[in-house]
Amino acid sequence: MSEVDLSSPPPEEFLAGIEQFNQGEYYACHDTLEAIWMTAPVFEKPFYQGILQSAVALYHLGNHNWRGAAILLGESLQRLQQYEPEYQGVDVTELVDSGFAWLEALQTLGPEQVRVMANAVTPGLTPIKIREFDLTLPPLHISLTDHSSTDSSGS
Repeated sequence: MSEVDLSSPPPEEFLAGIEQFNQGEYYACHDTLEAIWMTAPVFEKPFYQGILQSAVALYHLGNHNWRGAAILLGESLQRLQQYEPEYQGVDVTELVDSGFAWLEALQTLGPEQVRVMANAVTPGLTPIKIREFDLTLPPLHISLTDHSSTDSSGS
């Protein structure tokens, strides 16, 4: 990735997709990012696809589709790892670390507890406690490293 121009700002639509993700609008986020992913240069496609797969994983989780959530979350993390620590103004390391914590919890609790995991998915910046399993998960939130970007959710 050394040939990538990191000085160019991300597309405006990308910032809208991040805001949708952070507000729990995962289906809308998928649609927004899919449009960017389809026209992105080859070296950026896995980045956009990784984030949109995270959104779809959370959408599946919300619909109690444990298998779809686990598979897509795992695939998204594999794609995003190559863009750590940050890319396009996104703290990729934080997103990947949080995603792995959620994936581990999904795999540990299994399909029988998909409703518990689905109920834990709440947009925000605070850790999520799943009391019945004495488990605390980091928020699944996309943080921007460029603090000059605006985000109506206050982050």
